[in-house]
Amino acid sequence: GAIRALRLKADGSIESAVFAANLSRPYGIAFWPADNPRYVYVGETNRVVRFPYKAGTLAAAGAMEVIVPKIPTGERGHWTRDVAFSPDGKTLYIAVGSSSNIADGMPAEPPGGLNAWQKNKPLGAAWGREEQRADVLAADPDGKNVRIFATGLRNCAGMTVQPGTGALWCVTNERDGLGDNLPPDYATHVQQGAFYGWPWYYIGNHEEPSLKGKRPDLASHVTVPDVLFQPHSAPLNIAFYQRSEEHTSELQSRLHLV
Repeated sequence: GAIRALRLKADGSIESAVFAANLSRPYGIAFWPADNPRYVYVGETNRVVRFPYKAGTLAAAGAMEVIVPKIPTGERGHWTRDVAFSPDGKTLYIAVGSSSNIADGMPAEPPGGLNAWQKNKPLGAAWGREEQRADVLAADPDGKNVRIFATGLRNCAGMTVQPGTGALWCVTNERDGLGDNLPPDYATHVQQGAFYGWPWYYIGNHEEPSLKGKRPDLASHVTVPDVLFQPHSAPLNIAFYQRSEEHTSELQSRLHLV
């Protein structure tokens, strides 16, 4: 329920302080704006909040402000809520995992029927207890204009923006129950409006056996992720290595020699 700040002192010891407390399962943290941060955004399990920030301080510079007051709660299913900002600082991304393994408890059809749902919702959007889940949401920095950015990501537990390209990336924990060797977990860049399969498909148009024949309309619209991992390895975060090309080439040469 708290965020702790750590700072390395000149003598090599660690200075430690509670930056903020009384939070509900805080997970994602993002600074805004990137060039001179004035706020620290925190993804709680049911909302996004922010704290005033001054560089070098170990405690929040002011009272907490609720930015996105309501996102699907983590009291059921995946509870982590990672947050990140687009390079221009105009878009806040919020990762919300599914409430179940494979749409357990989700009605066979959405309210009003599937045809009506498809007309008003993004490609592959789930419904019932899974509405706005297994998604990456987007909002303005002030918390307004909350919308679905991408769908079908069972649990984007790690999310970040790639330096240089500005692409949003996720590492995703895929479903259980298909044996030890299926399906792969993965890392992928996340495209606006893309559908990554959950719950009806995985890794392209591979159909979920328990939902066979339920959404044939989506089979050709599944975005295949970039990097596959060993199934059930449960990746939790992602980071990009930022050094010069010359340094990277030198490091690779050394590794080859070793």
